[in-house]
Amino acid sequence: MIEVGPFCIKSTEDPRPFCEGQIGISLPPTTAVYGVWHASSQASLLALAEHVKPGMAVLDLGTGTGVLAVAAERLGAGKVLATEIQEEALELAGRTFQANECSRVHLIRGTFPDEEVALAICNVDEGEKWVREHLDEIKAKKVMAISNEGKAVFVK
Repeated sequence: MIEVGPFCIKSTEDPRPFCEGQIGISLPPTTAVYGVWHASSQASLLALAEHVKPGMAVLDLGTGTGVLAVAAERLGAGKVLATEIQEEALELAGRTFQANECSRVHLIRGTFPDEEVALAICNVDEGEKWVREHLDEIKAKKVMAISNEGKAVFVK
């Protein structure tokens, strides 16, 4: 179990209750620790907690385990688009969304959906550089990249 800001994240196999007063996120066993311990993942969760407003549309570019998309939904996002191109990550994210009974998260095979969102977040290796290279393809009012060192940077 890991606590990051308002979130309490644990494996679906962990019988302990979520931390009282925190937003619970369950991860399937194969994804339970994958990525969540990294400084960039923790910075992403903290940035979402600060910037996601109820009802807004959010894009999680390169969703990986799907933890950020679940966090955005738990924070009240009206719609969450989670994009991914890697087959293994698509399967992992799908299991994460199922474990959390996500109803407003839409998993998309690909990278750049046609729909405009209020906030896009990208937590991939060299994310800031990647976002700057693809900024014209990201349909979002605000675009945030998370550096490998765990710093949130608004690129747009």
